[in-house]
Amino acid sequence: MTKKVDLDTLRQRLLLVSVYRNVFNNPFLAALKNLVFCDGGMAALAVYSQLYAAALKEGAVSGTAGYIEGLLLEDDNPFTRALALSKNIAQPVLDAAKDELYTFFLLSGLDTDGLIDLLDIDCDVKLPEIRCGQCSFLCEDTDRVVEYSKNYHKARGCGLFVNHAAFVWEEGFKPVLNPDPVTLNDLKGYESQRKRVVENTESLLAGFRVPNMLLYGDRGTGKSATIHALANEYFDKGLRVVELPKERLSDLPEICRELKELPYKFILFVDDLSFNNNDLNIGALKTVMEGSFSVKPQNVAVYATSNRRHLISEKHSDREDDVFSADLQQELLSFSDRFGITVTFLSPSKEEYLQIVRGLFADIGISTDEKILNLAERWALAAGGRSPRAASQFAYFMHSRIERGLPLDF
Repeated sequence: MTKKVDLDTLRQRLLLVSVYRNVFNNPFLAALKNLVFCDGGMAALAVYSQLYAAALKEGAVSGTAGYIEGLLLEDDNPFTRALALSKNIAQPVLDAAKDELYTFFLLSGLDTDGLIDLLDIDCDVKLPEIRCGQCSFLCEDTDRVVEYSKNYHKARGCGLFVNHAAFVWEEGFKPVLNPDPVTLNDLKGYESQRKRVVENTESLLAGFRVPNMLLYGDRGTGKSATIHALANEYFDKGLRVVELPKERLSDLPEICRELKELPYKFILFVDDLSFNNNDLNIGALKTVMEGSFSVKPQNVAVYATSNRRHLISEKHSDREDDVFSADLQQELLSFSDRFGITVTFLSPSKEEYLQIVRGLFADIGISTDEKILNLAERWALAAGGRSPRAASQFAYFMHSRIERGLPLDF
């Protein structure tokens, strides 16, 4: 338990929370605030039940203090963003933040017994127990708390981007909760192609303005997997990947405005990119990539994958009009020029494919004899061609059969 707090004082403090106001959108803190303002009686029991259900769902039943601290560190507000960017903070804002952090320190010490005592809850039935646990940094010394927050946000940033590497843009940034765990070491073959992608990404992380990249090639050759691996490889160095559906390309200017002031480096990832010649999204992408007064922020690069060498499809009827055909060629050139680097991923030869198979089997501790390699080739033919994707699927399939003691033939 923390120091004893007067109920009226706590209520006044909660009403004055402004800097960290958004954290009360969390169902646990919303229920806790509602309980503090509850008048008691049976109504208090109903609100306590909501509080316990929220704590149970959020995994905070045995450590609400740590949970509250986590919400504060993830909050994206002008104060935490200023700390992340090492900006000067006006003294009134700093004072307000300190007062609020002390308010959350008081909340962090309210376990079941503390809430019963604070609200004078009278109940003949034992309430399900909520434990506050221990605080990591919240305390009465608000100068110390601010210093901790300053160091944390400077190193880790703020908001959703603190704990997630990959996002999807859906009228806002939605974290990918179960991201592909692939790493660069998991990917076999195409070393020279991935080297170019890695070098460009490391230049972005070093603070340089970098060219946009187009990863072009055959299906299943690891283009998208390479981008997924970058998100995992460089998360601790501040890289975040935002996947942007093609139909939302018109949101690119808004996205760039959101990202330019954040202390991270971003890859805007457009998977399987292609257009029709009358697609309005072409203009949106061209504008952000280059060619407008509002330039792409230095902490942002656009990486796209495509199975098409020419991203804008051309119908035979388009060629019948010489003027239109010339305009289309200009559009193609104008658009393609905005990808400063094109990296080509072509289907592997037989030997390259089998080398990928050998590498995948080595990772799972299985030696590859002639029989397995012959089966790998048969798998590729059945799958429609040789590719790293086919090799990975074959490795998963054979691993399960070997571990289960099943015949290798299929």
